[in-house]
Amino acid sequence: MELVLTGRHFNADEAERWGVASRVVRTEKKEGDEHIPVVQEALDLASKIAGFGQLAVQAGKEAVNAGTTGSPLVRRSAARAATLP
Repeated sequence: MELVLTGRHFNADEAERWGVASRVVRTEKKEGDEHIPVVQEALDLASKIAGFGQLAVQAGKEAVNAGTTGSPLVRRSAARAATLP
């Protein structure tokens, strides 16, 4: 509630702790490119997801999306937001 009402920004560690982010990848400065660990982590995760069946991944995504957009509270909030000028 605090974040919604105050617009306070939050950092990556807070986002992970609250479940907004599933993980935080620390960057390390190594010979010119500090983003190597982040890119490698993203590629590893993409490879893991690509190893699952397409229908299973699609069903998982749909279940998560239905959980967030299917909530009556989310629908009411969206409807109210649509009527604002």
